[in-house]
Amino acid sequence: MSEQLSLSHLNPVTNLHSREEFKNFLNSEENYFVYFTATWCKFCSIAKPLVVKYLTELQNRSVPFTFLLLDADASRDIVNHLKIRGFPTTLLIRNNEVEEICVGAGEEDITHFFNTSYKKIA
Repeated sequence: MSEQLSLSHLNPVTNLHSREEFKNFLNSEENYFVYFTATWCKFCSIAKPLVVKYLTELQNRSVPFTFLLLDADASRDIVNHLKIRGFPTTLLIRNNEVEEICVGAGEEDITHFFNTSYKKIA
């Protein structure tokens, strides 16, 4: 299955590039998972299937969230705004604040991130 097909059921938002677009998009009533990736990043391609797996599980449990899949190069202004320093980075944003953050592709770290995030938004 291609990456786009595997992500299509999550309806990812991919068209935000500036911090103003990002700020205007966020709604304090919603939960957001933001995944920063880069085409040149080996670890991003390792982590993405695991991130998609956990997001799919949350979606299947009817946990409300919006998924933002942002390319680090195309969204450099947002990366700078959020002070993202490594890739991949996954964020949980609630009430317009970063609640949880996971940097890297380690399976234990990603699992912990989603377990902790689930407890906060379920």
